[in-house]
Amino acid sequence: MAMAKPIVSTDVDGLRDVLKHDVNSVVVPPRDPKALVGAIAKVLDDSSLASRISEGARESSRRFDIQTFVDKMSELYEILVNRYRELGSGRPQWDYARDFTFLDNDPGKLGNGSARENAPAGALTR
Repeated sequence: MAMAKPIVSTDVDGLRDVLKHDVNSVVVPPRDPKALVGAIAKVLDDSSLASRISEGARESSRRFDIQTFVDKMSELYEILVNRYRELGSGRPQWDYARDFTFLDNDPGKLGNGSARENAPAGALTR
């Protein structure tokens, strides 16, 4: 993905979380060799499709970059520690849809909708 090569794959568990048909790959049903051959031929014959999914693959690969992962985990720990410090004792209540949206952000957008921006006022202090 990071090398921006067009991807043709079968729709199997594990890859569904990573590959999106016509976004970063061409996905065909499993155990369908004719569909697989057809998809490969389509990508080879359609340079605009190949270019589009190649770029989509490169963009998608950023989600799996080790530095992005480390940055997100750092923000997560910062939120957890500061929320526990705020509370003093007991277990904090979490609004998962708000408190952890930065974990689902598109690649390269840390700091745009990041934990620091989404956290309640005063929650993130060093």
